[in-house]
Amino acid sequence: MMYPAKQMSKAVPATLPALHSRTVQAWIRSMFLALLLMAAFSPSISSASTAEELTDIEQIQQLKARYFRLMDTKQWQQWGEVFTEDATVQATSLIITINWQGRSQIVAQNSSFLLLAKTVHHGHMPEITLTSPTTATGIWAMEDRLEFPLVAYHGWGHYNETYQKVNGQWKIKSLVLTRLRERLGTVLTD
Repeated sequence: MMYPAKQMSKAVPATLPALHSRTVQAWIRSMFLALLLMAAFSPSISSASTAEELTDIEQIQQLKARYFRLMDTKQWQQWGEVFTEDATVQATSLIITINWQGRSQIVAQNSSFLLLAKTVHHGHMPEITLTSPTTATGIWAMEDRLEFPLVAYHGWGHYNETYQKVNGQWKIKSLVLTRLRERLGTVLTD
């Protein structure tokens, strides 16, 4: 959008130096130089594999986002695809103890358990560590709400997970859900 000169002078305080001034140009050059130096001496910025590592971390975050969305929308076949064939899931809560082995058991048991429930799962603040080009670990703060026909459950805790890259795709290899707080109550009506 172009601003007429009259309006522009009102939008920019007169005390700011013009962008073409030598002082501002020198400041911009020094900031650019500082960024280049940080990149040159910081392994996390200058590493040749950084772009690949950041891409892997983003793919793992997308994987976990699909895990939550597909579970809450009960798209069980697609939900199963977030796991490796030999994945494990462990969790203990006020309403269930889980120790499932293998993708098919994980999908069958979870879809049966949540058959009549309305669910909302959220994952927050991921701490993802790449342990090799094809393996990683992750910790996610979590909150979930499960509403069954007669009881509502609200939980908070952490997912501790391992990931494996299979045929170029990240999958959940193991998942351990640890609860910090739980609340049982009655179902709220809509």
